[in-house]
Amino acid sequence: MDEEIEGRPVESPGRAVFRQSAMTLATRVATVLVNIPTSILIARLLGAEGQGTYVSGVILPTMFAFAGMLGIDSAHTFLLSKKRYTAAQVNGQTLILTSVFSVAIAAIYLVFLRFYGPARDPALGPILTMAVVLIPVLLAKYFAVAFLLGVQRIRQFNLANFLQAALLLILMCVNLFVVRGGAKGAVLAYMASEIAVSLVAFVVAKREAGGERLIERPPPGLFKRSAIYGLQGHLGNILVLFTYRFDMFLVLSLAGLRAQGLYSIAVILAEKLSHIPDSVQVVLFPKLSSLPNEEQNELTPRVTRNALAVTGSCFSPSPRSSRPTSQGATGGSTTRSAPRSRSARTSRSVWCGFRSSGSSGRRGRRRSPTLRRP
Repeated sequence: MDEEIEGRPVESPGRAVFRQSAMTLATRVATVLVNIPTSILIARLLGAEGQGTYVSGVILPTMFAFAGMLGIDSAHTFLLSKKRYTAAQVNGQTLILTSVFSVAIAAIYLVFLRFYGPARDPALGPILTMAVVLIPVLLAKYFAVAFLLGVQRIRQFNLANFLQAALLLILMCVNLFVVRGGAKGAVLAYMASEIAVSLVAFVVAKREAGGERLIERPPPGLFKRSAIYGLQGHLGNILVLFTYRFDMFLVLSLAGLRAQGLYSIAVILAEKLSHIPDSVQVVLFPKLSSLPNEEQNELTPRVTRNALAVTGSCFSPSPRSSRPTSQGATGGSTTRSAPRSRSARTSRSVWCGFRSSGSSGRRGRRRSPTLRRP
């Protein structure tokens, strides 16, 4: 349980998931409220072309960093929740893998840029090359998030995400109004803000260690277990990432930076609904990892059905509110169809998922364990 307090009755797993999910969702809503002025500043002051450059400089190294981790961050969350290894041992492996993966992924990324057509653009190419520095920053962040979730410090996890958004807004204001660094400065501001998550995880790790060692040499077998567990679902995660982000690169390659900037605004607005299931996901996974299989199978369908119901109930206002919001961000330069079509597709997907979850959950409460052991 997250931060048990003496004298209180033991909290049931279902109640703990509900409480922590509500706290995470509230933090995400607050984060969105901070991100809105950031998005407006970027769209208005950099223009659609600058927005496209900024999005490209952030998303491309993100995709490489995420794909190159092999899902080991998820394995760290699982193994820490199960208490199969100490935090110091996992921290030791994190330090080694961050260094090794940073060199390997950065090399692959730079080779890719030599053959990537838009990287030859004189305005975009230097920013994409500079963005290679973002890869080790993102790797450290992903491992930091895995650590916070593995030790079930949900409050600190939410704090780290909110601090990142607030710091990004401050740095973006400095970049756009004081330094006037343009899209390049915007990418650097994003890079600096991501470091905040790793710093919060470092403070938590020091508290967890107490007077003991913060980092230990990882024992034999830890990397093998982590890789086996991580790779089981990593291909699916990569496909999901490409589903949500590869379309932006198609727009960039076929229609240019301005079109990608406008398209990215519509996509980001339509994806705000994903904060509801995401808030449940980040809490549910480490909680399930610490429970017996029987409790996992009882809790999972109940939580997912409720999450789908809440998400579905939030749909109707989203198509109507997306157009004025996007026009406010860009001064009326977006098109009508992009946010509406994306919201319509999301609406059909959630409704179909709600129906299938409701029918399957009632029939199959005693299925195989939700989490497979590495």
